Amino acid sequence: SYRIDGRKVWIWDFCTDTDLLLVIRPSRGRGVVEEVLGKEYAGQIVCDGWKGYLGWVLQRCWAHLLRVAKVGAEESEEGKSLYGALCELYRQMTRELAKASAKARARRLTVGTRTMDELLRRYGRSPSPGVQKVVTYLQNGSPWWFTFLKHRGMDATNNRGERGLREAIVIRKIVGTLRNWNGAEAFARMLSVLGTWKLHGENP
Repeated sequence: SYRIDGRKVWIWDFCTDTDLLLVIRPSRGRGVVEEVLGKEYAGQIVCDGWKGYLGWVLQRCWAHLLRVAKVGAEESEEGKSLYGALCELYRQMTRELAKASAKARARRLTVGTRTMDELLRRYGRSPSPGVQKVVTYLQNGSPWWFTFLKHRGMDATNNRGERGLREAIVIRKIVGTLRNWNGAEAFARMLSVLGTWKLHGENP
């Protein structure tokens, strides 16, 4: 989030292989997604678990999942075991993915779905609060953990989008708040242009 003249607003990051678009809006709701992508958007979205994305073809971010699981691993041996299993599953599902045939990706989807179900059964009744937090996170993300296996070129993480926000976050820490909407819009446009240049290999 950001602040404009003390008012809390949200910076949204829309990123592809070649383009970055940042927009600042007073809302965190799905209306912003519809405004930018259009209500008829039929592509895919890699995202965190925010409910504003529901209704589109989603891939839940594995980087977010593994960060949550890592915290759980610090609380108990069972949490450590679950974290290790998820790391291994992620490695198996994404290994040399660009070279995988459609048939191989389909096999991975079957194995991944079965393994995730087994992990939920195994750890679903754990008394550890940390493990239960991970289990709930996994359940809330179903059925969007393996969408990337159905769509060639789709990422399993939102890391690209996170990188697109880095400059904005650094600047927020420096300036604290933006003064007005005109400045905020100019700020978002500038970072969008600079971020797009970087994606094209340019040095802004």
